[in-house]
Order: sequence, then C-alpha cells, then structure tokens
Amino acid sequence: MENLPKLQVYSFTPRQLGEDWPSSLDLHALNGIRQPLLAHGLIGKFTEGPWAGYDYGNFSLLDDGKIIVSCSQTSSLPTVSKDDLAVVAGYDAESFTVEYFGRKVPSSESSLHFSAYQARPDLGAVVHGHIMDFDPAHKAIAAYFQENDLPLTTSPGKSREIGFELQGLIGQQPRATIIGMLNHDGGFGLLSLGSTFSDAAQQLVDFQGRLNAWLGGLTSPSGHRRH
Repeated sequence: MENLPKLQVYSFTPRQLGEDWPSSLDLHALNGIRQPLLAHGLIGKFTEGPWAGYDYGNFSLLDDGKIIVSCSQTSSLPTVSKDDLAVVAGYDAESFTVEYFGRKVPSSESSLHFSAYQARPDLGAVVHGHIMDFDPAHKAIAAYFQENDLPLTTSPGKSREIGFELQGLIGQQPRATIIGMLNHDGGFGLLSLGSTFSDAAQQLVDFQGRLNAWLGGLTSPSGHRRH
C-alpha cells in the first residue's frame, strides 16, 4: 500500500498479544467457501473513488471457541493463509482497543465482529461484504430494507458506535440473518450472520442475488428501468 493515499484503514487501537496461535482450521475448505464471495464482488479491491487500491469486505468464524478474523487488507487475495488470519481475543469499547494474536492487524471491522458474537452467542460465523453501488441506488437499497423490516445500521463504518448499534439491532431482531449498513466506506455494507462460515457466505451470495433482481425490476415514473 506504499503508493496509496493515506486513509484510515482501521480506527481502533490494535494491541498484539502474540504472533502465533493454535489452529484446527481447514484452510483448503475455508478458501473454497471464500471463492464465491470474491467472484460476486462481495469482497475484493476498490478500483475507483477515494478508496481505490484498498481492499473491502472481511469475515470471521469460530474455531475451538476462538474468534478468527481475516486480517486488514487481505480481502482481494486469491487465497488466504494462516498469516492472513488473526485471533481477536478481546475488545474494549471504552478505549476502542482490539487485542489479537497474529502476524497482521485484524480487519478494520474487528470490533463489529466481536460485538456480533457478544450479542449472539449462537453464531458460528460473520461475513461482511459490500455492494458496489452509490446514490441513488443506496437510497433504493435502504428502502428495500425498510420495506422488508430488515435491520439497517446508520452509524459510520469503523466506528465504535456501529458496534453498539449492531448489538441493539440484534437485540430487537434476534433471528435476523442479514443486516444492512448505511454510511459505510466505499459502498453499501452487508453483514451476514450464520451458524457456519459456509452458511454465512451462501446467505450473503443469495441475498445479493435477490437484491439485484429487485433493483433490476425498479422502474422510473416514465416507465424506464433505473440503471
């Protein structure tokens, strides 16, 4: 990222507890599940706008009770290794500090992932993707969430506030599997909550398909389809 503009990739204070951590993860299976997220553009690299050159999207899953989170700026990698993953061992909202084990800083959304597991102890995985559309599409997507009574955050991405808001939304709709995220860096954010990484990833791909079909069916007052 040497030639990229200086943007705030993560806002929390990272506190590394160690470089190594035990793992029973099947990385081959993990990368296979991750491929459709890349193929559908739900995770990847920005190619335009102020975030051009930076990666977007991230995921987490439980492994032996540990919260494993993808590391910052690894989303566009064809495959990830153990070095591209970190264990988020703790999160303190007051000091906005994330404690972790790993060789790289965990995702900029680590506090969001940690907050989701706190609110839903039954979760096994969380996948955060982006839909690369901007206004007026964002307004239409927000309307879709509201019309279908789907939870939608409004706090800025990478902030401590969004973690609190997420926990409140989960408390109101504990069975929700997809949460929308307005005011998110470089795109409309989506959060998929699942019992496994496979479930959470497939939910996100399926939801993107339904949402795209709905957007494609919208027409303007003149009868022309919106683009």
